[in-house]
Parts: sequence; structure tokens; C-alpha cells
Amino acid sequence: MTTTPTPERAKAPRKKRAEKGVRITERDILLLQRACRYGALTIPMLQHTVARREVLDMFGNLTGETVALHRSTIHEQVHRLVRAGALETSDGPSNVIRPRNLPALLVPTRGGYDLAGTELTYKRPALATLLHTLSVAQMGLRHEADDWEVVTDRQVRSDIQQWRSERERARRAKEPVPQVPQDADWIATETDNGSLRGGALSGARGPRTHAPDLIIKNAAGERNAVEVELTAKTVADLREVMKAFASTGKYRRVIYYCPTRSIAARVANAANERGTELAERVTVRKFTPLYGTGCFL
Repeated sequence: MTTTPTPERAKAPRKKRAEKGVRITERDILLLQRACRYGALTIPMLQHTVARREVLDMFGNLTGETVALHRSTIHEQVHRLVRAGALETSDGPSNVIRPRNLPALLVPTRGGYDLAGTELTYKRPALATLLHTLSVAQMGLRHEADDWEVVTDRQVRSDIQQWRSERERARRAKEPVPQVPQDADWIATETDNGSLRGGALSGARGPRTHAPDLIIKNAAGERNAVEVELTAKTVADLREVMKAFASTGKYRRVIYYCPTRSIAARVANAANERGTELAERVTVRKFTPLYGTGCFL
């Protein structure tokens, strides 16, 4: 008679320094860094994305037993980070204002940003854009699970702000103002005429820019833009964004995730208006929110 071996837990990661008497592991730090990069996460979101991949990598299959093992691990990680003061408690400021139909938000504290070692600064998610924040995080984690390198909009906007600050410094010093970096993940939506000379006419802020919700890159060097379109933009706003995408070759594809057919149709129409070249690069996919649902089995 043959028996099915019980899945073994993965080797425990090396312990990191203690925070408030709590021993933090390297995997805890990885979870915390993800929360900082996306702004807010939920446990169901992690279970549907990167945790699913981790279960497959560790155990080779998805069964009730393997999922239960990993699910308890995620809860243990979150509990440690909350005890260490790195994540908000369930009655923290972000969770107090969250809609009651959402599970607890995993939002880093100021101390959490310090512990994560990120260059991003502390910022609580805004209630008005919370669902968009969670939706972008869900798709970012899904692409991470599929082996894409993901650059979040928070990271891109931080890069833009640093560039604008350098322009302001150069303007004050009457030095040549830095142009839009050629290797930037973001794009300028108008000509940068202000970078030719230093001084008062240099245009300190520079041209308007567009930061996609996500930038995803693979090992082959392919770079794609990802947009999560939960609500229908005006025709004028969509045209402006499509104009920006049409003007650059930075992205091999532009992937839109839309929850409804009407929003998807509006996006597709705006891409078609810009011509065949852009329309062939724009892909519209169905978005289904999973950040508030149960486990993935």
C-alpha cells in the first residue's frame, strides 16, 4: 500500500534583527517591502497571487493541506509585523476608514518604511482611491507571481518627483536643466522645451508626465505598461493618455484591465482613434477584484 507523503514546510528563512522584541525574518521583510511599494495589501490578495506561486514552488501542487500550511504562514508573518509596529493594527487609521466589506488592510507604518529600507516615504492610502490602490496591487502581485519585474506607480512617481527637484535645484543655480531621462519608465506628454537653458525661463517643473499604474519587465528586456481602469475616463482624458502612449516606443504593449465591457470598449475605441500601430499594442483584459475574497482553492 502506498501513502501520500505529508508536505514538509520550507526551510525556515534566516532571522533578522528583533523589532520591539519580535524576531523578523527575511520573508517578513519581503512582505513589508511589497506593502510599501503598493501602499496597501490584503491577506486574500496575497493568497490569490504570490502565495499561490509559493505553494506551487514549495509543494508542487495546490491541495487543501498545502494551502492551509502556507495560509497559516502568511497570518504569522502579518502578526509578527503588526507586533513589531511595522504594519497598522486592525484599529489603525487606515483600517478605521476602510469600507466594512473589505478585510483588514496591510498598511505600513512610518516605522515599517524605515524597517523595509525603502526610499519611498510614509503615506496612508486615501479612501477616495483605495479600491484603485488595491486593484493595482492585485495586478502587480499577479505579474510578480508570473516572474515579471514590477515597478509600481508609487516608485515611478517618486522618480518623477526626484527629477523635478533636480530641475528646480539647477534652475536656482542657473545651470542647464536635466531633460527627461531616456531610460525613465515614465513618459512626458509634451515637448520638454525648458531644458535647453538654465535660469528663470528653464521651466523648473518640466513637461507634464504620465506614470502608468504599473511597469512590468521580463528577463528578455521586454517592458510593458499596465493600467487598471476601474471607472470610465472622459473621452478627452483617454485621448490624452493614448496620445502619450502613441508617442513613445518605451512599451512593447499597453495592457488595460477593465471590470466592465463598457469601460473596455471605451479604452479600445480611444486606442483605435490613434491609429493601427497603437491599437495593435493595446490589449484590454477583464479585471476581477480578488482582494476581498477568500482563499484561492
